[in-house]
Amino acid sequence: RKAAMPRSGAGPTPVQRRPMLPSSGLASAAHARTAAEFVLLLALQACCPTASMSLQGAQIADTGRALYWSDIKNTTTFPGGRVVVPRDEVWYLDESMDVETLTVLGSLKWDVNKDGLEIRTAYLLVTDGGYFQLGTHRQPMEKQATIYITKKPAATHSHPLAGYRFLVSLGTGSRIDIHGRELKRTWTLLSHTAMVGATELFVKHDPIEMGWRVGDRIGVVTTTKGDSTEHHIASIGPATEWRLGLSSASAGQPDTADASNAVDGLSNTAWRSCFGCCGACASDVFWLEATLAEPSNLTTIGILWDGSRYAPDYKIEIRGDDPSGPWLPFASVVGGGSGYQQGRAA
Repeated sequence: RKAAMPRSGAGPTPVQRRPMLPSSGLASAAHARTAAEFVLLLALQACCPTASMSLQGAQIADTGRALYWSDIKNTTTFPGGRVVVPRDEVWYLDESMDVETLTVLGSLKWDVNKDGLEIRTAYLLVTDGGYFQLGTHRQPMEKQATIYITKKPAATHSHPLAGYRFLVSLGTGSRIDIHGRELKRTWTLLSHTAMVGATELFVKHDPIEMGWRVGDRIGVVTTTKGDSTEHHIASIGPATEWRLGLSSASAGQPDTADASNAVDGLSNTAWRSCFGCCGACASDVFWLEATLAEPSNLTTIGILWDGSRYAPDYKIEIRGDDPSGPWLPFASVVGGGSGYQQGRAA
Protein backbone atom coordinates (compact mmCIF):
# COMPACT_ATOMS: atom_id res chain seq x y z
CA ARG A 1 0.00 0.00 0.00
CA LYS A 2 1.24 3.40 -0.84
CA ALA A 3 0.66 6.02 1.81
CA ALA A 4 1.14 9.59 0.73
CA MET A 5 1.84 12.42 3.10
CA PRO A 6 2.96 16.01 3.11
CA ARG A 7 6.14 17.17 4.68
CA SER A 8 5.79 18.67 8.15
CA GLY A 9 4.02 22.00 8.03
CA ALA A 10 2.60 21.39 4.57
CA GLY A 11 -1.04 20.84 3.72
CA PRO A 12 -2.51 17.36 3.39
CA THR A 13 -1.14 15.07 0.68
CA PRO A 14 -1.70 11.26 -0.42
CA VAL A 15 -1.73 7.40 0.99
CA GLN A 16 -1.93 4.59 -1.54
CA ARG A 17 -1.95 1.01 -0.54
CA ARG A 18 0.12 -1.52 -2.37
CA PRO A 19 1.25 -4.80 -0.76
CA MET A 20 5.04 -5.10 -0.67
CA LEU A 21 7.57 -6.80 1.55
CA PRO A 22 8.65 -4.95 4.71
CA SER A 23 11.84 -2.98 4.76
CA SER A 24 13.52 -0.58 7.12
CA GLY A 25 11.45 2.15 8.69
CA LEU A 26 8.41 2.34 10.89
CA ALA A 27 5.20 4.30 10.48
CA SER A 28 3.18 4.93 13.60
CA ALA A 29 0.15 6.86 14.70
CA ALA A 30 1.53 9.56 16.95
CA HIS A 31 0.86 12.44 19.28
CA ALA A 32 2.80 15.68 19.53
CA ARG A 33 4.71 17.64 22.14
CA THR A 34 5.57 21.31 21.74
CA ALA A 35 7.78 23.57 23.82
CA ALA A 36 4.91 25.81 24.87
CA GLU A 37 2.27 23.20 25.50
CA PHE A 38 2.04 19.55 26.41
CA VAL A 39 -0.51 18.11 24.01
CA LEU A 40 -2.62 15.18 25.15
CA LEU A 41 -4.57 13.76 22.22
CA LEU A 42 -7.62 11.86 23.32
CA ALA A 43 -9.85 9.67 21.21
CA LEU A 44 -8.33 11.04 18.11
CA GLN A 45 -6.89 9.91 14.90
CA ALA A 46 -3.62 8.79 16.43
CA CYS A 47 -4.50 7.11 19.67
CA CYS A 48 -4.32 3.58 20.86
CA PRO A 49 -6.84 0.77 20.11
CA THR A 50 -10.06 1.81 21.80
CA ALA A 51 -8.13 4.45 23.67
CA SER A 52 -9.50 4.10 27.15
CA MET A 53 -8.54 5.06 30.64
CA SER A 54 -10.97 3.90 33.29
CA LEU A 55 -10.23 3.99 36.98
CA GLN A 56 -13.31 2.07 38.07
CA GLY A 57 -15.57 -0.42 36.38
CA ALA A 58 -19.00 0.68 37.59
CA GLN A 59 -21.21 3.03 35.59
CA ILE A 60 -21.82 6.46 37.05
CA ALA A 61 -25.42 7.66 36.87
CA ASP A 62 -26.31 11.27 36.09
CA THR A 63 -27.97 12.53 39.25
CA GLY A 64 -27.27 16.24 38.95
CA ARG A 65 -28.68 19.14 36.99
CA ALA A 66 -27.76 18.99 33.26
CA LEU A 67 -26.08 22.10 31.84
CA TYR A 68 -24.23 22.93 28.63
CA TRP A 69 -20.89 24.71 28.48
CA SER A 70 -22.10 26.96 25.66
CA ASP A 71 -24.66 28.39 28.10
CA ILE A 72 -22.56 28.25 31.27
CA LYS A 73 -19.65 30.28 29.90
CA ASN A 74 -21.95 33.20 29.11
CA THR A 75 -23.86 33.23 32.40
CA THR A 76 -21.27 32.30 35.02
CA THR A 77 -18.22 34.16 36.28
CA PHE A 78 -15.14 32.13 37.17
CA PRO A 79 -12.67 34.05 39.35
CA GLY A 80 -9.22 33.98 37.80
CA GLY A 81 -10.47 31.72 35.03
CA ARG A 82 -10.52 28.74 37.40
CA VAL A 83 -13.52 26.61 36.47
CA VAL A 84 -15.13 24.16 38.92
CA VAL A 85 -17.94 21.74 38.00
CA PRO A 86 -20.09 21.59 41.17
CA ARG A 87 -20.98 18.27 42.80
CA ASP A 88 -24.67 18.49 41.98
CA GLU A 89 -24.28 19.33 38.29
CA VAL A 90 -23.64 17.48 35.02
CA TRP A 91 -21.95 19.61 32.39
CA TYR A 92 -21.89 18.74 28.68
CA LEU A 93 -18.97 20.05 26.65
CA ASP A 94 -20.61 21.21 23.41
CA GLU A 95 -18.06 23.98 22.65
CA SER A 96 -14.33 24.27 23.16
CA MET A 97 -13.14 25.40 26.58
CA ASP A 98 -10.13 27.65 27.26
CA VAL A 99 -9.61 28.21 31.01
CA GLU A 100 -6.84 28.62 33.55
CA THR A 101 -7.63 25.43 35.50
CA LEU A 102 -10.46 22.89 35.46
CA THR A 103 -11.67 20.96 38.51
CA VAL A 104 -14.49 18.42 38.24
CA LEU A 105 -16.47 17.63 41.41
CA GLY A 106 -19.68 16.71 39.58
CA SER A 107 -19.71 15.31 36.02
CA LEU A 108 -18.23 16.67 32.79
CA LYS A 109 -19.14 14.84 29.60
CA TRP A 110 -17.79 15.49 26.11
CA ASP A 111 -20.28 15.75 23.24
CA VAL A 112 -19.11 12.90 21.00
CA ASN A 113 -21.10 14.29 18.06
CA LYS A 114 -18.97 17.44 17.85
CA ASP A 115 -15.74 17.36 15.86
CA GLY A 116 -12.62 19.31 16.77
CA LEU A 117 -13.56 20.32 20.33
CA GLU A 118 -10.69 21.27 22.64
CA ILE A 119 -10.09 21.82 26.31
CA ARG A 120 -7.16 24.12 27.08
CA THR A 121 -6.20 24.23 30.75
CA ALA A 122 -3.13 24.19 32.98
CA TYR A 123 -4.54 21.07 34.59
CA LEU A 124 -7.68 18.94 34.65
CA LEU A 125 -8.41 17.58 38.12
CA VAL A 126 -11.23 15.11 38.76
CA THR A 127 -11.63 14.76 42.52
CA ASP A 128 -13.99 14.06 45.44
CA GLY A 129 -16.14 11.61 43.46
CA GLY A 130 -16.12 13.64 40.25
CA TYR A 131 -16.49 12.09 36.80
CA PHE A 132 -14.96 13.06 33.44
CA GLN A 133 -16.14 11.24 30.32
CA LEU A 134 -14.83 11.41 26.79
CA GLY A 135 -16.76 8.70 24.97
CA THR A 136 -17.94 5.36 26.32
CA HIS A 137 -17.21 1.76 25.42
CA ARG A 138 -20.52 1.55 23.54
CA GLN A 139 -20.28 5.04 22.06
CA PRO A 140 -16.58 5.86 21.61
CA MET A 141 -15.34 9.21 20.40
CA GLU A 142 -14.98 8.83 16.64
CA LYS A 143 -14.08 12.46 15.97
CA GLN A 144 -11.10 14.61 16.87
CA ALA A 145 -10.97 15.68 20.50
CA THR A 146 -7.96 17.36 22.06
CA ILE A 147 -6.94 18.32 25.59
CA TYR A 148 -4.08 20.82 25.75
CA ILE A 149 -2.32 20.96 29.08
CA THR A 150 -1.04 24.51 28.80
CA LYS A 151 2.15 25.94 30.24
CA LYS A 152 1.38 28.33 33.11
CA PRO A 153 3.41 29.54 36.11
CA ALA A 154 3.97 26.59 38.43
CA ALA A 155 3.64 28.78 41.51
CA THR A 156 0.00 29.59 40.71
CA HIS A 157 -1.10 26.62 38.61
CA SER A 158 -0.04 23.52 40.52
CA HIS A 159 -1.63 21.10 42.99
CA PRO A 160 -0.06 19.86 46.25
CA LEU A 161 -0.69 16.19 45.38
CA ALA A 162 -0.84 16.07 41.58
CA GLY A 163 1.94 18.56 40.86
CA TYR A 164 2.19 20.73 37.75
CA ARG A 165 0.50 20.30 34.34
CA PHE A 166 -1.60 17.16 34.63
CA LEU A 167 -4.83 15.29 33.94
CA VAL A 168 -5.62 13.16 36.97
CA SER A 169 -8.33 11.80 39.25
CA LEU A 170 -7.90 11.90 43.02
CA GLY A 171 -10.05 10.62 45.86
CA THR A 172 -12.50 7.78 46.37
CA GLY A 173 -15.07 7.41 43.58
CA SER A 174 -13.37 9.80 41.18
CA ARG A 175 -13.22 8.52 37.64
CA ILE A 176 -11.91 9.33 34.19
CA ASP A 177 -13.26 7.48 31.13
CA ILE A 178 -11.71 7.98 27.71
CA HIS A 179 -12.82 5.77 24.81
CA GLY A 180 -11.60 6.62 21.33
CA ARG A 181 -11.86 5.19 17.87
CA GLU A 182 -10.78 1.58 17.72
CA LEU A 183 -7.53 0.99 15.88
CA LYS A 184 -6.64 -2.59 14.97
CA ARG A 185 -3.02 -1.47 14.71
CA THR A 186 -1.34 1.75 15.77
CA TRP A 187 1.86 1.12 13.80
CA THR A 188 3.08 -0.64 10.68
CA LEU A 189 6.34 -1.24 8.87
CA LEU A 190 7.30 0.55 5.71
CA SER A 191 7.51 -1.84 2.79
CA HIS A 192 10.50 0.08 1.48
CA THR A 193 12.64 2.93 2.68
CA ALA A 194 11.12 6.40 2.45
CA MET A 195 13.62 8.95 1.24
CA VAL A 196 13.83 12.46 2.67
CA GLY A 197 11.11 14.61 1.14
CA ALA A 198 8.95 11.68 0.02
CA THR A 199 5.24 12.40 -0.23
CA GLU A 200 4.15 8.76 -0.47
CA LEU A 201 4.63 5.82 1.86
CA PHE A 202 4.38 2.15 0.96
CA VAL A 203 3.25 0.32 4.09
CA LYS A 204 3.05 -3.36 4.92
CA HIS A 205 -0.47 -3.41 6.36
CA ASP A 206 -3.74 -2.15 4.90
CA PRO A 207 -4.41 1.33 6.39
CA ILE A 208 -8.18 0.82 6.14
CA GLU A 209 -8.04 -2.49 8.00
CA MET A 210 -5.83 -0.89 10.64
CA GLY A 211 -8.49 1.78 11.17
CA TRP A 212 -6.44 4.70 9.87
CA ARG A 213 -8.24 7.56 8.13
CA VAL A 214 -7.57 10.57 5.96
CA GLY A 215 -6.64 13.47 8.23
CA ASP A 216 -4.97 11.25 10.83
CA ARG A 217 -1.54 12.25 12.04
CA ILE A 218 1.23 9.72 11.64
CA GLY A 219 4.83 9.74 12.75
CA VAL A 220 7.57 8.37 10.53
CA VAL A 221 10.20 7.00 12.87
CA THR A 222 13.76 6.55 11.71
CA THR A 223 15.61 3.30 12.32
CA THR A 224 18.97 5.04 12.15
CA LYS A 225 20.26 8.36 13.40
CA GLY A 226 18.05 11.21 12.32
CA ASP A 227 14.89 13.10 13.15
CA SER A 228 11.50 11.43 13.20
CA THR A 229 8.82 13.46 11.42
CA GLU A 230 5.10 14.03 11.77
CA HIS A 231 2.65 14.19 8.87
CA HIS A 232 -1.06 14.06 8.01
CA ILE A 233 -2.62 11.40 5.80
CA ALA A 234 -4.07 13.16 2.78
CA SER A 235 -5.42 10.18 0.86
CA ILE A 236 -5.50 6.40 0.96
CA GLY A 237 -5.49 4.72 -2.42
CA PRO A 238 -7.14 1.41 -3.27
CA ALA A 239 -5.17 -1.77 -2.84
CA THR A 240 -3.85 -3.13 -6.13
CA GLU A 241 -2.45 -6.55 -6.91
CA TRP A 242 -1.73 -7.27 -10.53
CA ARG A 243 -0.63 -10.60 -11.95
CA LEU A 244 2.36 -10.28 -14.25
CA GLY A 245 1.75 -11.23 -17.85
CA LEU A 246 4.36 -13.12 -19.88
CA SER A 247 5.38 -11.40 -23.13
CA SER A 248 8.41 -13.39 -24.24
CA ALA A 249 11.34 -15.38 -22.88
CA SER A 250 14.61 -16.98 -23.89
CA ALA A 251 16.23 -19.78 -21.90
CA GLY A 252 19.06 -20.65 -24.29
CA GLN A 253 17.13 -23.59 -25.66
CA PRO A 254 14.20 -23.94 -28.05
CA ASP A 255 11.62 -25.02 -25.46
CA THR A 256 10.61 -22.05 -23.35
CA ALA A 257 7.04 -23.19 -22.76
CA ASP A 258 7.49 -23.29 -19.01
CA ALA A 259 8.46 -19.59 -18.82
CA SER A 260 4.94 -18.80 -17.63
CA ASN A 261 5.87 -20.62 -14.42
CA ALA A 262 8.02 -17.64 -13.51
CA VAL A 263 5.01 -15.33 -13.22
CA ASP A 264 2.25 -17.67 -12.04
CA GLY A 265 2.55 -16.61 -8.38
CA LEU A 266 3.41 -20.14 -7.21
CA SER A 267 6.59 -21.06 -5.36
CA ASN A 268 6.50 -24.74 -6.36
CA THR A 269 6.85 -24.09 -10.10
CA ALA A 270 9.88 -22.69 -11.92
CA TRP A 271 11.28 -21.57 -15.25
CA ARG A 272 14.60 -23.28 -15.96
CA SER A 273 17.31 -22.30 -18.36
CA CYS A 274 19.78 -24.47 -20.17
CA PHE A 275 22.70 -25.78 -18.04
CA GLY A 276 25.19 -24.61 -20.64
CA CYS A 277 27.24 -27.80 -20.68
CA CYS A 278 28.55 -29.71 -23.68
CA GLY A 279 27.66 -26.92 -26.08
CA ALA A 280 23.93 -27.66 -25.72
CA CYS A 281 22.88 -24.07 -25.09
CA ALA A 282 22.11 -21.87 -28.06
CA SER A 283 22.99 -18.75 -26.07
CA ASP A 284 24.48 -17.70 -22.78
CA VAL A 285 22.07 -14.77 -22.46
CA PHE A 286 18.72 -15.65 -20.89
CA TRP A 287 15.87 -13.21 -20.38
CA LEU A 288 12.23 -12.96 -19.47
CA GLU A 289 9.86 -10.15 -20.45
CA ALA A 290 6.73 -9.57 -18.37
CA THR A 291 4.05 -6.88 -18.43
CA LEU A 292 1.86 -5.17 -15.82
CA ALA A 293 -1.86 -4.53 -16.19
CA GLU A 294 -1.21 -0.80 -16.60
CA PRO A 295 1.69 1.67 -16.33
CA SER A 296 2.98 1.80 -12.76
CA ASN A 297 5.54 3.62 -10.67
CA LEU A 298 7.95 0.78 -9.85
CA THR A 299 10.25 0.97 -6.86
CA THR A 300 11.16 -2.67 -6.18
CA ILE A 301 11.11 -5.88 -8.21
CA GLY A 302 11.38 -9.20 -6.38
CA ILE A 303 12.64 -12.49 -7.79
CA LEU A 304 12.46 -15.87 -6.08
CA TRP A 305 15.43 -17.93 -7.25
CA ASP A 306 15.88 -21.67 -6.91
CA GLY A 307 18.10 -22.79 -4.06
CA SER A 308 20.75 -24.36 -6.31
CA ARG A 309 20.28 -22.76 -9.72
CA TYR A 310 20.24 -19.00 -9.86
CA ALA A 311 21.88 -16.07 -11.64
CA PRO A 312 24.39 -14.29 -9.40
CA ASP A 313 24.66 -11.42 -11.89
CA TYR A 314 21.66 -9.98 -13.74
CA LYS A 315 20.06 -6.74 -14.87
CA ILE A 316 16.49 -5.49 -14.67
CA GLU A 317 15.29 -3.09 -17.34
CA ILE A 318 11.93 -1.36 -17.73
CA ARG A 319 10.09 0.70 -20.32
CA GLY A 320 6.85 2.68 -20.54
CA ASP A 321 3.56 1.72 -22.12
CA ASP A 322 4.99 2.15 -25.64
CA PRO A 323 6.02 -1.39 -26.67
CA SER A 324 8.50 0.04 -29.14
CA GLY A 325 10.07 2.37 -26.58
CA PRO A 326 13.63 1.92 -25.31
CA TRP A 327 14.55 -0.31 -22.37
CA LEU A 328 15.91 1.72 -19.46
CA PRO A 329 18.13 0.47 -16.62
CA PHE A 330 16.21 -0.20 -13.39
CA ALA A 331 18.57 -2.28 -11.24
CA SER A 332 21.79 -4.22 -11.63
CA VAL A 333 22.72 -7.10 -9.32
CA VAL A 334 26.21 -8.51 -9.03
CA GLY A 335 27.05 -11.40 -6.73
CA GLY A 336 23.44 -12.13 -5.78
CA GLY A 337 22.34 -15.31 -4.06
CA SER A 338 19.52 -17.81 -4.13
CA GLY A 339 16.09 -17.41 -2.55
CA TYR A 340 14.15 -14.17 -2.56
CA GLN A 341 16.11 -11.24 -3.98
CA GLN A 342 15.06 -7.65 -4.56
CA GLY A 343 16.13 -5.23 -7.22
CA ARG A 344 15.53 -1.61 -6.25
CA ALA A 345 15.37 1.39 -8.53
CA ALA A 346 18.80 2.95 -8.89
